[in-house]
Amino acid sequence: DIMAARDKLIEILVDFAGFRKEHLILVFDAYKVRGGRGELIRVGGVDVIYTKEAETADLYIEKAAHELTKKYKVTVATSDAVEQVIIYGAGAYRMSAQNLLEEVIRTKTMMREHYERRDDVQRVGLLTGMSEEAQKALQVHLKMMDMDTHE
Repeated sequence: DIMAARDKLIEILVDFAGFRKEHLILVFDAYKVRGGRGELIRVGGVDVIYTKEAETADLYIEKAAHELTKKYKVTVATSDAVEQVIIYGAGAYRMSAQNLLEEVIRTKTMMREHYERRDDVQRVGLLTGMSEEAQKALQVHLKMMDMDTHE
């Protein structure tokens, strides 16, 4: 299902951009959509663009790259060789779709490692790092306090 694939791609790129703290613009070509007015939807910090009727994604990206490179560092992911030359001429960096996929996979691995480390830190308890003797004394003290509250 093309809509499910689109939604999954958006979800993946929202996670990617959020973790890397980068602004991402995802452009879908609506060139052949009759009456298409073009649309921008913000999804979790990612700008999802649907081009208007008779406007290709390549044309939209070229115009956006030309404008955005005046103020920002812009990287465009496309494997279209002609588009890469045009993007480069506009002053943007370029990467292939394969390189973007590799970056997404690398970032997903970093995200997993980050959250696993965070979970490990959260599992560290009050008694971590205390000597056995201090742990036993604290446990005895806590049991005595618990008995006092039940009396």
